[in-house]
Amino acid sequence: MMRISRDSPALVAVRGWLAGSSARQQARSGRSGSRTRARQFVRGEELESRTMLDAGMRAFLPNLVAESDTGWSSVDNITSDQTPTLTGRVSSAASEARLIIDGRRVAHVPVVNGMWSYTVPAEAALAAGGHTIVARAVDASGNVGRLSKPLAVKIVTTVPDAPTLRLGNATDTGTKGDGKTTDSVPTFRGRVEPGLWVNVSIAGVASGRVKSHATTGAWSFTAPRLATSVHDVSAVAENRAGIRSVATSFRVTVNGERTVMLDGSGGKTVELTASHLLGQGSQGFIVTQVHSGTLQKWVASANAWKTISAQTSTNPAPLFQNLGAAAATGNAAELRTISFTDTVRWIPSSGNVGTAPAFTIVPLDKAGGAIALPPQPGTVPGKVGAVIIGDCSRDLPTTIMWNAPTDGCGCRSTRYSIEVLLLDGRTFLYNVPSTVNGGSSVDVTGGSIADVGAVLSFRIWGATKRGAGEVQASSASSSYAIALESFYSLSRSSCNTCNPSSCPPDICSGYGTPVCCPSGSGSTKCCATGGGR
Repeated sequence: MMRISRDSPALVAVRGWLAGSSARQQARSGRSGSRTRARQFVRGEELESRTMLDAGMRAFLPNLVAESDTGWSSVDNITSDQTPTLTGRVSSAASEARLIIDGRRVAHVPVVNGMWSYTVPAEAALAAGGHTIVARAVDASGNVGRLSKPLAVKIVTTVPDAPTLRLGNATDTGTKGDGKTTDSVPTFRGRVEPGLWVNVSIAGVASGRVKSHATTGAWSFTAPRLATSVHDVSAVAENRAGIRSVATSFRVTVNGERTVMLDGSGGKTVELTASHLLGQGSQGFIVTQVHSGTLQKWVASANAWKTISAQTSTNPAPLFQNLGAAAATGNAAELRTISFTDTVRWIPSSGNVGTAPAFTIVPLDKAGGAIALPPQPGTVPGKVGAVIIGDCSRDLPTTIMWNAPTDGCGCRSTRYSIEVLLLDGRTFLYNVPSTVNGGSSVDVTGGSIADVGAVLSFRIWGATKRGAGEVQASSASSSYAIALESFYSLSRSSCNTCNPSSCPPDICSGYGTPVCCPSGSGSTKCCATGGGR
């Protein structure tokens, strides 16, 4: 096979003719730019391959390394990296690779074990838009192989617009646009540029992502179950190159399901109002499930107690929708709807022993719905005192105790409500009678109640039939015993056998002095007190 040197007079002449012909062609057509220059250069490269090349030596299709192929896919060659790293394979005879970007030779890079690699330097960063990359193998003698197939790379530098974000129509219960919902599994929606990913985070934690509609840009995301609390939600749009928009933030208040926990021991009937279960300022609630015993509503027009069915409703939305159509008293949906003026009673079954789930409720949230007026000063109990959570004999906060209010009406609360928010997002609502001295306690584990795990926060209030007292709210910031207020006001006369020194030293360390819990004569429990964090 005859080889011609790349510097031979004949080849030089041909190159000159080709350049002149291309220049005349450009003048006639009026075209200019990198595309024309790239075509000229590639024609020159092809001519070289026909005149002096080793047909057996070749370069294969170049590729972006995974780290440089940013965005949704590591193989789509759409990237925000303007100085990407390229790599490729050549036949064994090659000692270097000639790299050509947009028709311009940019580098000769060494070949190691049949592979080459090249990173575009910052001074030659690729502009936004499409680019064509080819490679050619060169051996130690300067012989060249055929051009590789071209690699098309798209550089994207545009930051997408931020998405809109709000509650979905079905989720946005009550007044539309107020950021409040009774749906514990809310749906969020919005709009953004069509075909983008929308990444949703709740409380700073990635919760999932969805792709916006290819035509309209609409998107919708259903969150995991959220606790009854305030949640900060954010949405960020992401294009194919992995460039993210600024975050759109939204604060949603979830006022969701609560499982009411009642003590059925002794078969005593428990009468309750909305203020007992939800505190001041509520519209009422809807009963979504009766777990045990019999739940009844007093229907004044019938002068009788009517039994609420025990059927389960995992989605309270249809219950709200049916309220408007419930015209007749005694309708199932109407019976399950308990306004703040209504009274219900729970009759335990013969097998009910200890505190256990009685029924589940969802607060009413009707746009423009009437709510209980604030009680007149001095007509309801004040804030409970000396709230304590935990005892030193356990490694999870489980026991909540309190003193009777000393202010307010000065009357004794008939019942106390303890709304407990767990770390797993569930909300338990314990309702207990007051003890002889007006104080009380509740243990959120043990007895007939399954271990519910660590407590995130809780609220306590006392109530009479006139209404609910002021709420005492606290957060359980430790998995150990926490004294939230001074415990010294509680009687220690029952500490006959309690030995605080027997508590493990690390349990109460930093949370106060171990003392005996006032849980009756002969108590062996000890609690932290004074100077709680």
